[in-house]
Amino acid sequence: MSLESVNRFRDKDMRENKEIERISKSSKWLSEAMRQYK
Repeated sequence: MSLESVNRFRDKDMRENKEIERISKSSKWLSEAMRQYK
């Protein structure tokens, strides 16, 4: 594997992790809101 492809792969990984983090934060917020609503 060339260094360039490794970097691209890691960059893609980072972006996906950020996306997952963002989604889990919003779902956590959503479950909090649901609990407040009940």
